[in-house]
Amino acid sequence: MLSGLLNRYRLKRKIGRGVNRLNYVLGKRPSPGQIYHDYDWHDRKRNPFQNPSVAGARTKIMILLCFGLLLVTLSLLFYHPFFSIKKIEIVGTQRLETGDLQQTVEGIINYQRFFILPGRNYFLINLNDIRDVLKNKYALESIIVHKKFPDTIEILIQEKISTVIFVSPQYWYYLDTNGRVLEILSQFELPTIPATPTTTTEVSSTEKIVLPEPTINPEIIMREFGDYPIVAKPSFPIKTEVQKGDDILTTEEIGEVIKYYKLFNTNPKMSFAYLELTTVPQEGIIHTWGGKKVLIRLNRQPEDIFQEFNYILQNKIKNNSFTYLDLRFAGRIYWQ
Repeated sequence: MLSGLLNRYRLKRKIGRGVNRLNYVLGKRPSPGQIYHDYDWHDRKRNPFQNPSVAGARTKIMILLCFGLLLVTLSLLFYHPFFSIKKIEIVGTQRLETGDLQQTVEGIINYQRFFILPGRNYFLINLNDIRDVLKNKYALESIIVHKKFPDTIEILIQEKISTVIFVSPQYWYYLDTNGRVLEILSQFELPTIPATPTTTTEVSSTEKIVLPEPTINPEIIMREFGDYPIVAKPSFPIKTEVQKGDDILTTEEIGEVIKYYKLFNTNPKMSFAYLELTTVPQEGIIHTWGGKKVLIRLNRQPEDIFQEFNYILQNKIKNNSFTYLDLRFAGRIYWQ
């Protein structure tokens, strides 16, 4: 009767667990060689009715199916026309031709990688190659290339100013950043008048040249020769023989022109039209598209002059109501 109510094996396990907890509290640990056996866990036994060869063949078939599915997926991603680059968008061009840039990019991406992979695929296209080639081929200040899913490349560029248009009373020139003549653009036909006769019976055949008042129209110049900084020097000697490679301005003067061009073009209402070099050494006049004049000295920092310019417009002059602004001398500003 009592043996039916009590399970001696269960009672033995409970007593054993109690002893183990007591030993743990008392600091006693089992000896290193002591091994506990858990008979509730056993190794998985093989199904005696399973055919090992059938199971192995099934595993191989599953591997082949997964591999085939992977190949089909990659083929669709790499070779389907949906993921082929069809549009090349160029943003930020001013002097460079957009079509020329697009043709260059087309030449970069039209190739096979490893002889089998299409170079113009959205997932395989190398944006670094496009950036490096364009930066080496063109005068670019900065370039950002990224792609838009599923078939577009967008290229954001900022052109580097490497050319300046120089206007003299007789010629227009392209100058490089060192002030050397790259190309003679145009020559003006200067009017002449007969010289005063030497006697009543003999007239001199010589003629004297009339120096015209130079009129600078930056809109016409930019339309004809491109959106480059314009620098004019009305006092440039007339009938001067100038050839390609000759120095007309110094590197420092060209650098100043480019700096003023960039700074003043950040103000849409007072953007840079052209810079006139006066007869006074190291002095010039910035003409804006709004018809205003800003007198400057080239030996001052352009950033300092532009900071004073913005301060005056924001705090002293309302509605840009001035004809000229004299910023030649630091700390002394005059306007009318």
